[in-house]
Amino acid sequence: MDLATPVSVIMTTDLIIVRPSDPLKVAADAFRKNNIHHLPVVDEKGALVGMFSKSDYHRVGSAWKAFQKRKGEIVEDEFYNEKVVIGEVMTKDVVRLTANDTISVAMGIFKENLFHSIPIVEKNILVGLVTTYDLLKFAFQEHGII
Repeated sequence: MDLATPVSVIMTTDLIIVRPSDPLKVAADAFRKNNIHHLPVVDEKGALVGMFSKSDYHRVGSAWKAFQKRKGEIVEDEFYNEKVVIGEVMTKDVVRLTANDTISVAMGIFKENLFHSIPIVEKNILVGLVTTYDLLKFAFQEHGII
């Protein structure tokens, strides 16, 4: 495995994205239908403005239910899925790489942080996404494991 390989070799470019104004339902549907865990949040020009993960979604849902629930009341998922928009709960300060950054740089970021995806941008426009799974695939593909 060549750690000097640019992340452009392993990044995903066919991305599912969301907008800050989208309700949580859009993210919930994307997670469920596509078996993904990370959604880049972009504005109308394609500029990256944040990230929203499946873990974020579950955390928001738990908090919403805890604060909205009255004794004995059941709060339906659909209620907060429609009322809360992604821009209110997304992670805004996101680490970014460029397509020419190396796999070793991505590995270092993953090792030192608690997130599992890094958006790849060129002039702040989203062009790809690298995940820990992408790194595992790259590391083990030469051995025929993945």
